[in-house]
Amino acid sequence: MDSNVSVITLPGERNFAVVYPRGILFGLNAAQSELQELISEATETASQPETEYEFVAEYAELSIIPTFDCTLACKYCYARGGEFKDVMPLDTALTAISSQREKGSKLKLSLVGGGEPLMYMDRVREIVRTAHEMYSEVDIGVVTNGTFSKDTLLWLAENNVRVRLSFDGVRHKYQRPFPDGSDSSELVIENLKEAVKIGLDPIVQCIITADGVGTMKDTVDLLVGLGVKTVKFEPALATDVSRATQEMEPDPKQYAEQLLDTIKYVAEKGYDIAIDTGYFSEPSTDYYCGMPTGNKILTPHGFITSCVEVSSCTDPYSSKIMVGKVGYDGVKFNEETQKFLSTLHYTNQKGCKSFIFWTTPCLTSSVSNNDLNTPMTESQKSSWKIRVSTDSEKDILTKRGGE
Repeated sequence: MDSNVSVITLPGERNFAVVYPRGILFGLNAAQSELQELISEATETASQPETEYEFVAEYAELSIIPTFDCTLACKYCYARGGEFKDVMPLDTALTAISSQREKGSKLKLSLVGGGEPLMYMDRVREIVRTAHEMYSEVDIGVVTNGTFSKDTLLWLAENNVRVRLSFDGVRHKYQRPFPDGSDSSELVIENLKEAVKIGLDPIVQCIITADGVGTMKDTVDLLVGLGVKTVKFEPALATDVSRATQEMEPDPKQYAEQLLDTIKYVAEKGYDIAIDTGYFSEPSTDYYCGMPTGNKILTPHGFITSCVEVSSCTDPYSSKIMVGKVGYDGVKFNEETQKFLSTLHYTNQKGCKSFIFWTTPCLTSSVSNNDLNTPMTESQKSSWKIRVSTDSEKDILTKRGGE
C-alpha cells in the first residue's frame, strides 16, 4: 500500500476510512474486496496532479442579511444574533440587487442571518417584489429559525421559496431559547409541521453540541415523525465572533462515529429521510464557501462580504474578507481583493473545521495566519469524499443543501 494512504478502522462491523493526502473514502460494512477497491482508488487519486479550478456563475447571485436582530438567543450563535438591532435600509438592498443585473437576467437571492431574516417581513416583501421587477426569474432561498408567523409561511409557499429551517431536534429547547430564556421548540415544531404539510419540503439544519453528540438518532426519529425529508447535521463551532465556547464543540471522533452510526440507523430503519452531506463530503463547485466562488453577501450596514460569518466591519479579518460597499453612487468593489478571493478553492486550502474529520480552522483563519498570500503545503490541502458500500445507505446521502 502506498505510504501516503492509510486505513482507519471505525466503530461497528467492518467500517473503514481510507485516508490519502487530499481526501478520504469510507466503507461501511465493507467486504475485504471492497476495502481493497477503496485503497486502490485512493492510491490512484493521490498520484494524480491537481487541476486548476475555475468558477463560472450560471446566473447572478446575491445573499442578503436583512437584519442582525433576532427572535431567538441561541447558545452557540455564530453571529451573536439579537445583540444588535440593525435593519438593512431598503435603498441599500435595491441598489445591490440592481447592480447584479449585468451578470444575467436570472437572480439567485438568498436571505440569511445575521439575525432572523424573516423578522421584518414588510422589508423582505418589498425586496423580493422589486427583484421580480428587475429580473426575468428570481430563485429565492431562506435560512430561518422557524419562528415566523402563519402569514409568512403562506408567503414562503406562494413565492416557491427554498427553506432551510434551523431546528436542533431533541436538544432544541436547551440550545435555541427565546431571548427571555423560554422554550421555542413548540412554535418551531408547529411551523415545521405546517411547512411540510403545504409542500415546502424544508431542509432541517441541526447543530450538534458536545452535550448532544449522542442524540442524532433520536432527532432523526423526531424528524421522521414530522415528515421531514432532509436533515443536515453540523457540529457546533466556536469562533472569534460566536457565542459558542470550546466546551460546546463536540469531539470530532465522537461526532464522526455518531454520524456514521446514524447513517446506518436510517438505512436499517428504512426511513424516508436523507442526510445532507454538505459538511461531510467533497463540496460541489457552487457550494460550501462563498469566498472561492465569488459569492456576495450584503450586510445591514451596506458592506459586501464574501463570508457570512464576517458580517461587521469590526469582525476579525473583515478588511480582507469584505470586498465592497453600497453607497449613494452605487456599489463599489475592491477588484484586487475580489480577484484574489475568486482564485481560492477548497482543494487549495487548509481543511475547514466545519468538516468533521478536519482539525484545522476554516479559510478565514488563513487571513490571520497566512495573510491569504502564503501557498498552502501539500499536507494542508484537503477535500473529503464519503462512500458507503450498500445501496440502502447510498440512497440516504444527499448534497441537496448545495442547490
